[in-house]
Amino acid sequence: MTTPALNTAHCHAETQAEHVVQGGVSRFVLLDGITGYSGVTGDSMTTHTTMQSAPAYLALECMAQCAAMHLRVTLRFERHVFLLGMRDVQLSESSSTHQPIETEEQNGEFRILLTGTIVCTATRTGETDSGASYTVVCRLLTGEGDPAAVIAQGEVLLSSLPYSERFPEQVLRPHYKALFHTLAGRTPPISIFAGARP
Repeated sequence: MTTPALNTAHCHAETQAEHVVQGGVSRFVLLDGITGYSGVTGDSMTTHTTMQSAPAYLALECMAQCAAMHLRVTLRFERHVFLLGMRDVQLSESSSTHQPIETEEQNGEFRILLTGTIVCTATRTGETDSGASYTVVCRLLTGEGDPAAVIAQGEVLLSSLPYSERFPEQVLRPHYKALFHTLAGRTPPISIFAGARP
């Protein structure tokens, strides 16, 4: 079954993409930019995300989004990419050997909060016809002169499949292609979404 937004004729493709891809979440894409990319035939991508008192688990989401963007680009946006899982993930409890990461107490438990720029580097370590594995390392730049400390690292497992009615190419492919161009600081294609308002 398709979502109501995809069945509504008066909706623009851009609105459809926001509904399908973001699922109603105000900021589904956590990446702020791509700062390193080794090209379509290369094996790695580096992204950055600025956080302010954000829960540490968002570093894991940044890891997944960085690896997934790399795989999408290497596949030339021709297939739908999704997360299969993560393995051997380690979260650090300090931003450096001298300073702890900010914490917050909630219901008697402490949560680690991140403030600064998270820099994730995803390096492809294996691939098949339908997926890939990546080692991803996230570092936190605090801007306070502290060295960039590893805050999370692990293996990200991704798969891909052909676009379908459930994962519509006319919505997802232009969305992720435009997102890549925006994050990489390139001018997006003139027509990002078919039927989108000028």
